[in-house]
Amino acid sequence: MLWFKGVQRPLIVLKRMLHVALLLISLLITFATIVDVAAVDSRSAGGFAVASDSSSRMITLGNGANCTLEENQLELNVTLSIDKPSYRVGDLVNVNVTTNKPALVTMNISSPSRNETGAYSIFQKPYMHVQSLTASSAGKWSIELRATSLCPRSETAKLSETHFDVKSPATYAVSISITGPPGVALTEDGKTIDLVMLQNKTLSFTEGTSHVVSVPRTIDGGEGVRYICENNFVTINSTGSWAFSYVKQYRLKIATDPLGISSELNQELWFRDGSDATLPAPPATISSSDTRIRYVFVGWAIDENQPGKLLQSIKADKPHMATARYKAQYQLIVSSLGGWGNPQGGGFYDSGSTANFSVTSPVGFLIQQVFVEWKGDYVGSSTQGFVRMDGPKEVTAVWQTSYAQVIIMWVLGCVVVASGYFWKKGKLSLSTIKLWLSTAKQLLLSKAKAQAPRPIAELVLPQWYHLGSISDTGKMRRNNEDGILVLETLSSFESQTRSTILCAVADGVGGSEKGEVASKLTLETLGRQVTGSVLSDPNKDRADLLESAIKRTNETVLRYAEQHPESVGMASTIVTAFIDGNKAIIAHVGDSRAYLVSKETIRRLTRDHSQVQEYVDAGKITPEEAKTYPGRNVITRAIGVSPELEVDMSRDVAIPSGDILLLCSDGLWDLVSDEEIRDLLNSTIEPQEACKNLVAMANERGGKDNISVIVVRTSQTSRRVQN
Repeated sequence: MLWFKGVQRPLIVLKRMLHVALLLISLLITFATIVDVAAVDSRSAGGFAVASDSSSRMITLGNGANCTLEENQLELNVTLSIDKPSYRVGDLVNVNVTTNKPALVTMNISSPSRNETGAYSIFQKPYMHVQSLTASSAGKWSIELRATSLCPRSETAKLSETHFDVKSPATYAVSISITGPPGVALTEDGKTIDLVMLQNKTLSFTEGTSHVVSVPRTIDGGEGVRYICENNFVTINSTGSWAFSYVKQYRLKIATDPLGISSELNQELWFRDGSDATLPAPPATISSSDTRIRYVFVGWAIDENQPGKLLQSIKADKPHMATARYKAQYQLIVSSLGGWGNPQGGGFYDSGSTANFSVTSPVGFLIQQVFVEWKGDYVGSSTQGFVRMDGPKEVTAVWQTSYAQVIIMWVLGCVVVASGYFWKKGKLSLSTIKLWLSTAKQLLLSKAKAQAPRPIAELVLPQWYHLGSISDTGKMRRNNEDGILVLETLSSFESQTRSTILCAVADGVGGSEKGEVASKLTLETLGRQVTGSVLSDPNKDRADLLESAIKRTNETVLRYAEQHPESVGMASTIVTAFIDGNKAIIAHVGDSRAYLVSKETIRRLTRDHSQVQEYVDAGKITPEEAKTYPGRNVITRAIGVSPELEVDMSRDVAIPSGDILLLCSDGLWDLVSDEEIRDLLNSTIEPQEACKNLVAMANERGGKDNISVIVVRTSQTSRRVQN
């Protein structure tokens, strides 16, 4: 018994050692399983997107003992299935994987557009996994499954495979027709999908979807042309046909002449091809910021044609330009100091017209107010006067108080009293009294005749002239050194009536303010000299008068430069036309020019006083070369340069009825050819419009200098004026 007890103790120790060994082996197996599952999970993260529960991946399988005995003994079975045999592109495919015990699953998905592989583990009951994917492309799809048992791990892998078809999505067709211009951009849901060059287009959309198809509302068809589609979008959700119709429209551009007098009229209107384009109703009168100036509607000019009738609409058969033409009217203010004499003639007058005005004199009976003179824009001592309305004018009648009637009545009273006294005394005969009364009567009649208004003489002039003038700074210069002058004189002396018109263009030389002063002083002095000479001696030879006036103007400019040192170096060109009846006298100094234009020809009446002209005369260069010769604007003669001035004169230049006299500075003729000047003048009736068009043509070609133009168009009609 003692031996047995001695043998039993070693057996107990051995049994405990076996238990410890089994425990260590179990721990090693569990550790290896955990490492293996972690590796599998890390691989599955890099495959296709798997819709498995992330928390299940983190659950450790535990050791092999966690698998039931039955699971360890069961053979791994794997089932792979999908929810239906075929799909449409865009459908959701549910892949079902079922095992009978924990397993590691590797799935390979093949499609026409991709091949992807993913891995995941199944180790919780029920042993099932659902993988969802989108059928992104049409064609044959296949899914191959490889499953490996996790308990035990040594079991052979199981394979399973399935196939399914993905068909193209169901669609519906839409027919789009476009009536209008080619190249319409067709837009679907805000994105351009096509540029429709033809009239019809078929679109295809997935069934069950809704789309907005649109085209641009307006399409530019070129200058003044557009196409417009009023209903330019449609919402589509089923098969059908839709039409987009464009209508051709033409632009009607509205403007005013002069420009800028009414912002309301400056607009663009669009009208359907072939329809009647309604013109806006222009205001009959437009006021300006200067209350002394207003504009009166004349008529519509369509596409630069002359104003016609008061149109209400035109045919929209092409792009049109409709210009509401207005004529300027200037106010004449006739006033009288003290309000005497009932002044007449005030009001608005057309630009360029002649306005007559008058007062009644004397005013009162015994103590009278007697008219003395007019002051303001007209100076004269006659109770009637007239001014040319080339701007707002104002004249004022000046009066003085006369006591002549009181004195005469006192003298007459004295005569009557004396006559009665001497008659009583018998010292006065009846014949003497009659003589005294006759003398007093003659005195009264002579006084009344002297104060009576002068009769108005009606002058009938055989030919009249329509004038236009403009002076423009151009595009390159900051200041305008040019100047223009237009003066008309009507004179009647000793029953002989003469009408003269003085026109002149001056181009200042010397730069900036010097040139402006020179041209202004030249024209002012010339106007005063000529007007004074004509009024003082109407029978004086007009050519001598004009030449003398230009030379005195030269002296005035030289004297001004001496008195103002800052103006040394200033000078000016001059070209002038003194029109008397149907003839003109042309005088010039410098390179400003005069032309006579008929329907077929244009003739230059002046020869430039310039360096390049001397080269042409000497045969050194040709006239064509002179147009681009360097220094062609260097002049050799000008007013204000030397006391000895030679003036070129052309006497008795005939101006036939219908011909045009043009005076201009080099800013025009340097950029516009003689032939272009002739054609433009013959195509434009109104002289002022012709001036604007000539200046516009020069500015379009650079406008590198100041541009001054005077246009005188003769007319076969006579006119009557009062003087």
